[in-house]
Amino acid sequence: MSTTVLAISILLMTAVRVASGQSFVNFESPQVHPIDVTPGGSLVLVTNTVGNRLEILERSPDGTIRNRGSVPVGLEPVSVRRGTGLGRESSE
Repeated sequence: MSTTVLAISILLMTAVRVASGQSFVNFESPQVHPIDVTPGGSLVLVTNTVGNRLEILERSPDGTIRNRGSVPVGLEPVSVRRGTGLGRESSE
């Protein structure tokens, strides 16, 4: 099979795939650091990459976890770090 025939065959197969409804490539960014715990240990911060949100979970002393809230953060959050000295410290 010559290179030209092979190239044409590949182009035709690609055209058939696009025509069959696959007009985009679905992708997700890989997570880098998706979970962090606050220094006191009572809050767990989790990236929700699919939902484009930061989930805030509260951890009680007995180990149970409940959802404390959710914050919209933009397209595909992949990392969360709890910073200090950002101008607004609280006791969690």
